[in-house]
Amino acid sequence: MLAVCQGRTNKAIAQELGLCGETVGVWRKRWPTGGQDLQKLEQKPKHLRAAISALLADLPRPGCPATFTAEQICQIIAIACEKPPEHLDHWTRPDLVREAIQRGIVEGISETSVGRFLNQVDLKPHRSRYWLNHEVEDPVAFPGEVRTVCKLYHQAQELHEQEIHLISTDEKTGIQALERLHPPV
Repeated sequence: MLAVCQGRTNKAIAQELGLCGETVGVWRKRWPTGGQDLQKLEQKPKHLRAAISALLADLPRPGCPATFTAEQICQIIAIACEKPPEHLDHWTRPDLVREAIQRGIVEGISETSVGRFLNQVDLKPHRSRYWLNHEVEDPVAFPGEVRTVCKLYHQAQELHEQEIHLISTDEKTGIQALERLHPPV
């Protein structure tokens, strides 16, 4: 609206702000009708700020209101990030639907809606296998084995420079420890 007051064209404003010319035109038309009422409030800064905010706010959009609140969507996504119950090795959409209903997050929801929410955050729980959440066979020896593996990964760059090749035989065989991209890790 400041650019409009400077006498600039819709096209120039749209190009500068990266907007569509029609959008600039809509706002240009909206301002004069509400802008006249603002002069009456010049002596009341608090009311003036509220009136300007109301004038610049988006108008209600057509269509039906959202079926699920942002909180419900977040709770469903949070379930997908949790370890599934013991009888499941990964979450599927039907499992997430049942769990959301069982927890009382929603009364009912379709698998398609759950899939849409997961796609919005690029989450694919059906492709996750929870291999890190296994039972440790020997709890006494396990910390030592972890230290040995971490030490080797830490020394991988030095070993590579000495032409000693470190080969990983764990579940992540595609990872090569040739350089330390994250030194403190």
